[in-house]
Amino acid sequence: MKPNHSIEFRKLCLYSLIIVCGLVAIYLCLISLVTLWVGLEHIHQRASWVPTLAGGTFFILVFWTFFRLIRLILRQTRENDLINI
Repeated sequence: MKPNHSIEFRKLCLYSLIIVCGLVAIYLCLISLVTLWVGLEHIHQRASWVPTLAGGTFFILVFWTFFRLIRLILRQTRENDLINI
């Protein structure tokens, strides 16, 4: 039998990991939105589609990775009975 404080510490670490992943995802999305904005601001210039495409693709990739990672973490914790959602 595991001590109760060990489970509480694991929950704290789990939620801290989710918050850190969220902050990193927000930062990366901000960078991709700035890239999108630069591409749309310079639409009259040649090859303005490059930053627009790169920013949009990166935005989608970051959100997809973030939600897959959070889903994986929550699934692992449910299997180990660390959280009860």
